[in-house]
Amino acid sequence: MSYNENEARADVAHVKMTKHFIGVSDSDGNSYGTQDHNAGNYVVEFLNPNITAISAASDSTKTTLHPISMSVDMLYMNVSENFKNNKFRVRSKAGNLLTQGGVAENVSNPNNPANYVLTTIPVVTIPDGIYKTGIEFGSALLAALNAAAISWTGGNQIAWTNTAFDATTSSIRFRYATAAPAGTPELWIDATFTDAVSGLKYDASRILGTVGAIAGPNGFASYVDGAFLLPYATTQGAGAGVTTPAFTDLQTVDVIQLRCPEISKRYFRKQGNNVVAGRNPLSNVPIIFEIVVDAAVGGTLYWSPPDDRWSQEISSDFSTMTLSLTDKKGNLVPFINNSEMNFQFYIQREIAVVSNSQRIKAMSDYNRFKSF
Repeated sequence: MSYNENEARADVAHVKMTKHFIGVSDSDGNSYGTQDHNAGNYVVEFLNPNITAISAASDSTKTTLHPISMSVDMLYMNVSENFKNNKFRVRSKAGNLLTQGGVAENVSNPNNPANYVLTTIPVVTIPDGIYKTGIEFGSALLAALNAAAISWTGGNQIAWTNTAFDATTSSIRFRYATAAPAGTPELWIDATFTDAVSGLKYDASRILGTVGAIAGPNGFASYVDGAFLLPYATTQGAGAGVTTPAFTDLQTVDVIQLRCPEISKRYFRKQGNNVVAGRNPLSNVPIIFEIVVDAAVGGTLYWSPPDDRWSQEISSDFSTMTLSLTDKKGNLVPFINNSEMNFQFYIQREIAVVSNSQRIKAMSDYNRFKSF
């Protein structure tokens, strides 16, 4: 049996309940029809204050938003600058055997800052896009490697061939055809790194299927997250190529958060970067609910709550609602222009109706003071 806090009050005769059903979509947003429109980030303005206005707390009205369903086309740039997963570095084990754009790799001795220049490490940039299959991604990766124009220092530009998605292992196979000018040097993929100029952290390990390995200049090798070794005999020339240990995961967004700062009041998370571990504050964040994505890139996510646990009590006017879809890190999901998002909910009001005895008392008090 549910408990109603108004039932215990002697001055309340009963609780009156009303419901208003509302449906919004990104086509209702103020940016719809523009080139920069994002189906997962828009503002909706309601022009009916009779529905969106919240009664004063003194009249004992309780207003609650109950989600009914949400659907969104999962058409977003799963490899992009937005997610910082579109770049990785190619390095030589010796630390000084590669050249890009006329700049020679110069990280042969990490203990000597003069010989350890991060900006000299070749970088590969994968074009931002929607990659629905491993084959599509493998083709883009091959083109990006060759477009990066990485050469052997004192030798030819490295031509990457047979670098593609391997359907047998569901991972990426790396291979190149250009021999080194001398010896059999080992290269390695640096999928998790911090950009030396911008300071931004990039991590392409999930889409490349890299985990980590012992890598680095001779005599200074150490374990590096996201690293993947490219042995010369296996990766070059007659070698069949080498495949990454983990499968290629193109579902960059596995959790979606619906955010709305105007009405969200109950979702809290640890925030900040306090230097003392464990002392970051527990702060309110503008999340209405968070759901697990069970639709592949290019599909449509459908969600309907099984009960009222995602309901949100509203304490202020909601004539304007800013709806944003983010990943679990708070990054706005870059949905493309022609994707669609729909959100259905109902507004429930519980209005405490004053009892007749309380009304008579109020009238008696009024008449008594009126006689003065």
